[in-house]
Amino acid sequence: SEKVFDIRAEGHSVSILPITIEGAVVLSKQFRPGPGKVVLDLPCGAIEKDETPLEAATRELLEETGYSGKLIEIGTCLEDAYSTKIRHNFVAEECVKVPGATLDLEEFTEPVLMQLSEFRIHVRSGELTVVETAYLGLDALNLL
Repeated sequence: SEKVFDIRAEGHSVSILPITIEGAVVLSKQFRPGPGKVVLDLPCGAIEKDETPLEAATRELLEETGYSGKLIEIGTCLEDAYSTKIRHNFVAEECVKVPGATLDLEEFTEPVLMQLSEFRIHVRSGELTVVETAYLGLDALNLL
């Protein structure tokens, strides 16, 4: 017997766990249309045409938070069982605010710093859209 599935054909994306020199997580406060509310999320977004995952992560981090840092790719993960999207996960260490950085006006984002102890609670809250990136990043940094 055969089954028919609806598959979402989607491009690759990036998601970043940014940590400041002081050890705080940099989150992006923004409206997410799926849940229909403002959430504190990790910076993430689509990889644009002719852009490498590292270039996309660098751009998304700056656009959504105004920060830059030392980016390291820590692996990929599947979006879900019905999507072709692959997410490239990064950590960004030693993040600092970039003077004069302009946030992406189309996304209406605001950077928020959160201590690691609070972030661990936030990851478990169900309010983060990229939980995989949070866990993979914390694990890669030996911060679980």
